[in-house]
Amino acid sequence: MTRSPVTLCILVLAASACATAPPPDSLCAVEPIPATTRVAAGQGAALVGAPTEEYAYFQDQAGKQIAAARLNQAEGLQPGEYRVLVNKSTHQVSVQAGMLTRCVASTLKVTGATEEYYYVFDTAGSQLAAARLNATIALFPGQYDVRVNTTRTAVELGPQATIDIKAGTLEVRGATEEYYYVFDSAGTQLTAARLNAPKSLLAGDWSVKVNNTAVGVKVTAAETTRVETGTLTVQGATDEYYYVFDDKGTQLVAAKLGRPVSLFPGGWQINVNNTKAGAKVAAAEIARVDTGTLTVNGSGNDYYYVLDSAGQQLAASKINSPVALVAGDYTVRIGQQSKPASVAAGENTALAW
Repeated sequence: MTRSPVTLCILVLAASACATAPPPDSLCAVEPIPATTRVAAGQGAALVGAPTEEYAYFQDQAGKQIAAARLNQAEGLQPGEYRVLVNKSTHQVSVQAGMLTRCVASTLKVTGATEEYYYVFDTAGSQLAAARLNATIALFPGQYDVRVNTTRTAVELGPQATIDIKAGTLEVRGATEEYYYVFDSAGTQLTAARLNAPKSLLAGDWSVKVNNTAVGVKVTAAETTRVETGTLTVQGATDEYYYVFDDKGTQLVAAKLGRPVSLFPGGWQINVNNTKAGAKVAAAEIARVDTGTLTVNGSGNDYYYVLDSAGQQLAASKINSPVALVAGDYTVRIGQQSKPASVAAGENTALAW
């Protein structure tokens, strides 16, 4: 008997049946259903194999879910064409009566030293899957975008491939409870964490900021990159604030007197009530600047004004209320009357009016 080249006749349970041959498929093979696999009469089965504890979902051509099965377990299906999804990656399968369509998925893992997650997107930007670092997921072959804390890399997953992407670790150390921020070369923020809390990142060159001071870092796969901040403390006896500027006059951070801030190493300018001092911050060290206090004692509710040597007003306060100033010589004015005042670091200058 001559058979059509597009038709196969198979023997199922001692009966002859004919079905259209499925198209060639590099991921799936067709074999008789094992005797240990139970399916209803007239059905075929499909199985997706992969070394994970995930599920495969079977949809008809209209996108309606028909069945679901744990990976490595066969699922009985009516003969026909199906779309099978594993972590939202898809593959077309053909099911024949009495036959098992056995497919094999590939696997992907991102290894890292933190308890964070990685995310898998398709080339259109749709998220397909997410898993904790060091956990393996199954996917059908294709091109994917893998992200860890918004750092990303393109991955081409081949048939029956196993890919392990190794993230690096970034640690930014500091002595305060503040945060560091990670940016890419375009200035887009990628992630943030409290100082001393490590973050996993894919390999690359990134910028790290702490209180608007910045350093560049190179993160290498499977390695830890550590950077150290220093600590700046401006001490004073009032509840006022100090301000930190860079050499271009850009304000970086402000804090109440006595509260430390973390900064990357460098020379910074301190401003307290418009009086200025320089501070050199070194990695893993504490830089301390002490202000002095000026108090004008007298009666009434008048305000006194503090001027620099050029006559520029620096600060103002009510009589009997102190102001913090960087050590130096100043002029105090009330109305048309002026008096000189010298302020020393860590001391209170009391001026009777």
